[in-house]
Amino acid sequence: MASQALRRAGGAGAEADAAVMDMLEAMEGAALAAGAAAAALQCGERGDGGVERREKSASWDLVTQGDLLSQRIAVEALRGRGFATPAGPVAFLLEEGAEPDDPLAARIDERGCITDERAFFTVDPIDGTSNYASGGRDWSVAIGFVEAAECRLAVLHFPRRGETLAAAKGRGVYRHAEGRVERVGPLAGRPLGECLVGAEMGGFIGAHWLQRLLRFPERSLGLRNVFSTTGNVCDMLHGVQGCVLHLRGGWIWDFAPTSLCVLEAGGCVCNERGEGLVLDTVLGAKFPTG
Repeated sequence: MASQALRRAGGAGAEADAAVMDMLEAMEGAALAAGAAAAALQCGERGDGGVERREKSASWDLVTQGDLLSQRIAVEALRGRGFATPAGPVAFLLEEGAEPDDPLAARIDERGCITDERAFFTVDPIDGTSNYASGGRDWSVAIGFVEAAECRLAVLHFPRRGETLAAAKGRGVYRHAEGRVERVGPLAGRPLGECLVGAEMGGFIGAHWLQRLLRFPERSLGLRNVFSTTGNVCDMLHGVQGCVLHLRGGWIWDFAPTSLCVLEAGGCVCNERGEGLVLDTVLGAKFPTG
């Protein structure tokens, strides 16, 4: 597991440090279990006639059986460990929502600001739902651990790619794929003119941002899109593209784990004003990554 490589890289460590690594291994285990179930459903191994889907806010904003199944498995696995910090039990901020009156649901005000003093897990049960619903392989289970508005631990698991990334603040990011575990980074700094640019494209980003995005082909090697925040970031960590632009204002469960992976690989993460991200709202700011 990628998380075990991070534990070994840190040496014996103090008891508190060992507890952090225990949490990261639990996050990876939860992502692996959730991803395996969602992949089985996608590939028809459950024998239930395919993956049901429905629209949420728009035709491109989908939820499927796989999202709900993956979220349930991941959350149950982490809840069962009873993680806590001095501020109290670790809460949850879930893409597909929590049960009403769930005491472990992170508290949010009407503006989308996170008012909970507790640390919390972010869970995106399937990032890249459109890919998933279409039978594609570019989707992941993404889990982050956020404390004091900062992501401290992250796991990105791509079941159909056979790849997992695990990151811990100050320790780096490791990739587990094809039976090998390796440290990711440092990212190579390349001029924009020598890079592919990863970006999600579609009507959901609005005409204004779409026109701004169309400036990039003549200034770079071209635009590339896998229609998944985690997929675009993972490909950047592979060196396929030099930067990633997220123009539609993503959610904290998109940005928390991906931003930590990029930072721990030696990259830069900022919003459109060049400011570092502060993870204190559910809806994140637009940002370039690279």
